[in-house]
Amino acid sequence: MIPSLALHSISTIAGYAATAIASIVVFLCGSWIVGRARARRAAGGFWRRQSRAALEKVKFFQMREIPPPLKVIEDKLALEQTLTAISTARELGLFDLLEEHPGVSLDQIACFLGFSERQTRAAMDILSIAEVVSRQGDGYVVTPGARLYLFEDSPFLLSGALPKPMLPRRFLKLLRAGLIPGSVAKWANGKAHRPLHWAAAMHRISFPLGFALHETGLLESAKNVLDVAGGAGSVCIALSMKNPCKDFTVIELPGSVAAAEKMISAYGVSHRVKCLGMDMFCDAWPKGFDAIVFTNIFHDWEDAKCSLLARQAIESLSPGGVLILQEALLHDGDGGPLWTANLSLEMAIFTRGRQFRASELTALLEQTGFADVRVRPLLGYYSAVVGVRPF
Repeated sequence: MIPSLALHSISTIAGYAATAIASIVVFLCGSWIVGRARARRAAGGFWRRQSRAALEKVKFFQMREIPPPLKVIEDKLALEQTLTAISTARELGLFDLLEEHPGVSLDQIACFLGFSERQTRAAMDILSIAEVVSRQGDGYVVTPGARLYLFEDSPFLLSGALPKPMLPRRFLKLLRAGLIPGSVAKWANGKAHRPLHWAAAMHRISFPLGFALHETGLLESAKNVLDVAGGAGSVCIALSMKNPCKDFTVIELPGSVAAAEKMISAYGVSHRVKCLGMDMFCDAWPKGFDAIVFTNIFHDWEDAKCSLLARQAIESLSPGGVLILQEALLHDGDGGPLWTANLSLEMAIFTRGRQFRASELTALLEQTGFADVRVRPLLGYYSAVVGVRPF
């Protein structure tokens, strides 16, 4: 009887377990299906909005100039990310390190965290702007405010004020191994990755920048313009609608050309915006352009790759032609603004690059041979760094 009862109990438990597991599987599958459906609806809505008629509907062409993105929304996202960065630094023991060893150097912090110097510098820029760390000579110390409100032994601890740390253990392991997962690794090998996703993601940023670039007058005398790694062709679409007498060429990876052509066709400018499928690092660029534009490209790559792109650009420009880098720039002094510092940390984590200071891009272009390098405000946190190929 006892073995029979035990067998019956095991069978009953197994039945309950199977039912529970089946419920979990159904829930996960249902969540996946709902998520996919939501993503398809969002993507469908995005592409339905891409047309000249949609611009006319929002009375875009009646505006004297394009307004910047809503600062309250952009700053809210930056503040949320900054709080998460503070929480992560606290979780990793960075503040304890600075308290025990005041003035510890950037290299020592990078060694302690197991991150690269580039990633560590981007993180310390954010923490400095947030006033939780400050510079002491060539090193860093915890500020009095951080000591009072962020340490566990303080009666003033703001318990619960910070969100959860942003880096799960598995992701920390990837970072410390020096791996950069995702699209950038494929781009570095000349392969497109999720081209429709990236077309939509970057169009939201690049499209308004294209109209803002037109308003600067920097391309007034240019007859033909090359947009390198132009994504969905967003900048050229904007410029072509404002400049009907100019010709535009977009360079993109072969696997991304279809996404760019889809966007260009949606705005009815296929007759003046041409797409070339090529690897900007390996293939020969077309030559004889009056202007070359990079939008959020240099911040993806290490300095050596950026120098290579600048050299290729000067060779493809006609004498007197202009190179325009559209980037969100860090301040030369304090590393701000906060929004750009957060973007720099994202680039340091998810790509091979970072956000630049104006002085860094100016030096890079001058070393390549560009003359009359200058910086122009563009839109929101973005600027245009401009260099001229000498005659």
